[in-house]
Amino acid sequence: MMMIGRKFLLTMTLTGLISVFAGLSPAAAAASLYDRLGGIDAITAVVEKFAANQLADPRLSERYKNTDIAVWRVLLTNLICKATGGPCDYTGRTMQQAHARKRITEDEFNWTAEHLVAALNHFNVPQAEQDELIAIVGSLKDSVVGQ
Repeated sequence: MMMIGRKFLLTMTLTGLISVFAGLSPAAAAASLYDRLGGIDAITAVVEKFAANQLADPRLSERYKNTDIAVWRVLLTNLICKATGGPCDYTGRTMQQAHARKRITEDEFNWTAEHLVAALNHFNVPQAEQDELIAIVGSLKDSVVGQ
């Protein structure tokens, strides 16, 4: 099971998310994670693979039985795009709102992270970029787990 270290998360969150959510334009951050991931087409491909991984996993697939998968994929793509410094607008609910009363477990969160890593590996995303994206995802844990 993949575990995300607190010190690593704190470091990556502070260094990466401050600029992403401080309203800097992608042009202001010449080497944004969004750009290093390959832009919207690459993020969309990773989200498609990630979604397929999630839906095929019997430990997680039940969580999506009442979800409009097409809408979920678009929202997730826009969320990752925005969080990595891209030009997308995320119009979905906050993570806490989206996961309220779902009682997502830490295991489920970690399985989800494993599926994201598998999707990133499928497209040969370099480790440094994977680490940054996983740090962003990991920073959302408290808003997702146990809500």
